[in-house]
This record gives sequence, structure tokens and C-alpha cells, in this order.
Amino acid sequence: MLVAKDLTYTYPSKQVPSVGPIDVEIEGPAIVVITGPTGCGKSTLLRLMAGLLQRHGQGRVGGSVRVDKISPAAWSPPVRAASLGFVNQCPGDQLVTGSIADELAFGLESVGASVETIQGEVLTWTDRLGFVRDPGQSPMQLSGGQQQQLVIASAVAAGAGLLLLDEPLSQLDPPAAARTVDMLMKLRDLGRTIMVVEHRLEPLWGVADRIILMEEGQIQLDATPAEMPVAALQASGVGVPPLVLLQERIPSIMVAQVPPAKPPPNTAGNTNKAPAIISIGPIDFKHPGATTPAFQTPGIEFHSGERVAVLGHNGSGKSTLLELLSGTLPGASVQLAGRIIGVPQDPDLCLFSESVWDELAYAPRESREGNVETRKRVESTAESLGLTPLLQAPPQALSRGQRGRVAVAAALTAVPDVLALDEPTAGQDVGLLEHMMKSIDSAMADGLLLFATHDMALALRWASRVLILEAGVVVFDGPAYSPDGVDAANALKSPTDWVRFCRARNLPVGTVEQVVEWLE
Repeated sequence: MLVAKDLTYTYPSKQVPSVGPIDVEIEGPAIVVITGPTGCGKSTLLRLMAGLLQRHGQGRVGGSVRVDKISPAAWSPPVRAASLGFVNQCPGDQLVTGSIADELAFGLESVGASVETIQGEVLTWTDRLGFVRDPGQSPMQLSGGQQQQLVIASAVAAGAGLLLLDEPLSQLDPPAAARTVDMLMKLRDLGRTIMVVEHRLEPLWGVADRIILMEEGQIQLDATPAEMPVAALQASGVGVPPLVLLQERIPSIMVAQVPPAKPPPNTAGNTNKAPAIISIGPIDFKHPGATTPAFQTPGIEFHSGERVAVLGHNGSGKSTLLELLSGTLPGASVQLAGRIIGVPQDPDLCLFSESVWDELAYAPRESREGNVETRKRVESTAESLGLTPLLQAPPQALSRGQRGRVAVAAALTAVPDVLALDEPTAGQDVGLLEHMMKSIDSAMADGLLLFATHDMALALRWASRVLILEAGVVVFDGPAYSPDGVDAANALKSPTDWVRFCRARNLPVGTVEQVVEWLE
């Protein structure tokens, strides 16, 4: 049992607690989901429960956390590994070895498992992960989503009875997310307790035993999914499953019985015939030491005004394509008629200033803009992305979602002709994500936006053109929607329930509000 009593955390730069007071009891086996708007303290609470903030950092911890009546902060490393598995938001930060096999073995070695047990578990988990062709491969050659699966597998393999997972589905494609949720269900059935921080509840709604809603550092609601007030979740910006919201809006009609709707609005996609702003290829790129291509194409062109979503399973080459276009990987033949700025999956790789203001002002200052022009650009960009209250804060003191928006804002203040975003949805609640996409779309009105994502609904709402990748090859390149049905919405091999629902009724994949309007 995990028990938190009067638990608080005060950051070094603050005078009052940012999280707490928290009083909660978690008795397993169970799957408990902690959700809430970006920056509300979810990740900090999870780290407190893991006993990490009691041992590191300069902030002040108040109250207590006990796991089976013992403070996690007092555990020795072997006891910690055997008792608790913690996976943070940035899986690359938890990779400690040079191969996939060693990574899977690390937790088992930490708890003193025998060589035979370790070997057997490593073979079992390399088979379960599916994407592992060579257990000797470096984890650094994996995609962000594959790294996330590997870190989770390593934590689970060690056998800890309590798992604390911070946005474990954020970088996973829908099938991988479904497999991960299925694994969590099986672990619960075997007696384990799992606490999951997530913004989007669709994959977990049907399996969670409890949902805890946080706002401004405190627990606001704690209930089962069936008892949770959906309106409260939606008001906080949490990603409630669209089909659940639709049922709320149309209570007299079973979702499965909603009749086919009238033909959708004309969403045939971008017909821009402007000259190419960026082109690539032919290319056959392999990562060092790899035997198979990470990305190959005879050539692709992109045009000003396009909004291009890049979809595909984990490891399909999405990030590699964006890195090739951005010039961060060698050996690509890229023709660029303008300036490209790329924002990677991990925003920390491009944040280096002492304050959010300085991050946003860096590019204008480098361009030798005057102080007045720089201030105007910083303030307008910050306002458009909801960062105004954070301008004086150090970027590294912000939540993962906030840091992601800062990285995007810093890229926009550089006024690029091409903006390439890799998984911009990570850490963002639904309300902020929609607002962010609107702001980017407006700022890049005459430019090219490329964004890689696993959020199919987001891609189909915002993209004029979609690339679908498989094993480093573009298998579809066309509009999100087309009157003749030759479009990305119908080309998706593993659509989510919401995408499947909308397309079965000849509807574009819109927001719940849009779909209700179209159905009526």
C-alpha cells in the first residue's frame, strides 16, 4: 500500500508549495491514472511518491510517503529496484547501457537475479518488444517510442510490485500503446500496482480502477471512470475519450447506432502549386552500424503553405526524415529555398537560456533586431502559446509540456520558412494543444509546417497532406481527405476508435463539437 499524508513540495525559487498538501492512499493491485492540465504538478507528485525529490534537489519536501510503511527515500538501491519501478517522461535519460539486452538485464542485475533468470527474461522481453532484431543494438539507435517501450520493459522485468509511469504512452503509436496497456492489465492481474500519469485517457479509460484529477498542485477529484464527472475532466483540458464525450452530448443515441451522416465538408487538402521550398533525395540512409535503411526515397518535395503530418509506427523513420530535412543527419541531398528550424522530441536538447524570455529573445537578438522589435516578438509569441506567466521562469523548472511549448515558441521567434516538429503533442493537455496548433498555423501562414505525431486525430484535423511511413519507406503521400476516398484517413492501417468511428460515417476526423454539428 502507498500512503501519502500532508505531502508537499516547494521549489527552491518559491515560497509556497507548488504541490500539495496531498493525502491519498493507493491499495493494490490496481491501475491508477493521475491526470490534469499541463503544469499542475502530476510529474512532481509521481517523483515524490518514488522518493526521488526527498533525496535530490534543493526543494523542500513536507509530509510523508510510505510504501508498505517504509519511506521510498530510505531504500537501498537493491531494495528500490525490487520494490519500485519508475519511468520518467524522457526515456533517453534512463538508458544506462550500450545494448538492448544489457538494458533489459540492468534491473534484474540490480535485484541480484541469477544469470539463468536474467538470460531467460532478456530473451522473453526481446521477443515481446517485437522491434528487436539485434539484442546487441545500441538503445540510442532506437526511435523515441522504442526507447520508451524498452525502459518500461526493463522496469517491469525487475519484478517491482509498484510501477510509477510518467506519460508512458506519449511516444507510442496506437498499436504499441494498446500492447502496453494490455501488459499493464496483466501486471495488475498478477498483483502489481501501477500509477500512470497521462493527459489522454482514451487508451486507459476502460482499464483504470481510479482516475485522480489534479489542478494547481492539488487533488480535485478521485473516482472510478464511471463515477468521474466528465465535464470536470473536459474543463481541465484533459483528453477524455471522444466517444465518451459524444455519448454525453447525444445521450439518447447509442454511439454504435449513430447513423451515417451527410457527406463531409470539402476537405480535399492543399492544392498549393507554389515552387518547392524544400526537396530531398534520392536517399538511402542507414544509421552507423545498421544493416537496414532508416529512411529511403527516390525524392520528395514540399511546398510553402502545406501542413504536412508524418505518421507511422515506432521506428518507421519519422524522426529520421525530419532530421534529414533539418540537416542534423549527414549524407542527405537537401535543396532548401529558405530557413528551416527543427524542434526534436526532447525539448531539453534546444533549451539553454536562463529564462523563458531569453529563450524566445535569442533568435531576434542573433538577427540583430532592435530591443523594441525583440520585445514585441517575444511578448506576442509567448501570448499565443500561453507562456506569458512563465517568461521569467527558468525553462528547466517547467513541466515537460511547458518546456515543449517554449521550444516551439523559440523556433517561431526565429521566423523560419520551414518548421519541423517531432512529436509536439507530448506533455500537452488537449486545450493547450489545440491552441498551440492554431498559433503555429497562423504564425506559419506563408511557410511550411511539418510535424511527426502518433496522434492520428490531430494529424487529420490539421494536415493538408499526410505521409505514412513503414520501415523507412513512404507508403502513402496524399491529402488527409479526398472526395474519391484515396486519402490518409482511409490509408491508416491501425486507426484509433475515434478515427474508425468518424470514417465509418463518412465524417472528417474532427473534434467532438464538430462531429456533433455534422451529425445534427
